[in-house]
Amino acid sequence: MKIQLMKCGHKPNATSNGKPCCVICAGIKAGHDKLGEIIDLADRECICSSCKKIVSSDKHIAFFEFRPTEKYDEHYDGCRGWD
Repeated sequence: MKIQLMKCGHKPNATSNGKPCCVICAGIKAGHDKLGEIIDLADRECICSSCKKIVSSDKHIAFFEFRPTEKYDEHYDGCRGWD
């Protein structure tokens, strides 16, 4: 499965002036408003930043962040609620 990321490493999760962006990193991390590379998630795993549950990396996972230099990509699976 291939996905295009923002340069900050997150998948696009909002739009600004009609263009994809990352609201997680807006105002905090460079690249939140620039499209980055297209990556292949095949054979990668993703860990929840809270409960540490590991699942296959997938572009549909909430708050997905590609971490190419780490063993796992990161996401949040809702384990502590969505409030």
